[in-house]
Amino acid sequence: SQFPSVWFNNLWQSVFGSETRENVRHMLLCEVHLGNSRTLRSAKPQFDPSKGLRRTWPLEKLGAKDYSSVRAPGGTLGAVKVTEYVVYNEYQAIPRFLIEFEQTNITPGQLWGRA
Repeated sequence: SQFPSVWFNNLWQSVFGSETRENVRHMLLCEVHLGNSRTLRSAKPQFDPSKGLRRTWPLEKLGAKDYSSVRAPGGTLGAVKVTEYVVYNEYQAIPRFLIEFEQTNITPGQLWGRA
């Protein structure tokens, strides 16, 4: 894509980083400032944020601010399975924590002492 973007969604499992050592993974947890989100209910592969985040001139004349992010609602009638957000400015995503964890083969029952 010619436009840089930062992508987030509600499903934390999809933001895992790459493996650095066997079974060790990293996840970057950010504070994301969405601002005013434009909702898109269908795929827009040619979406140009320099145009697509702008308000129409009548709304702009009425004082409406441009959009700061895109929201794709999830679910049966949504554009995706899980709600997703895209911000186009790096300053909207502030890194807060780098979490390192090791993947194990523990079942939920083992985790809660019901193995």
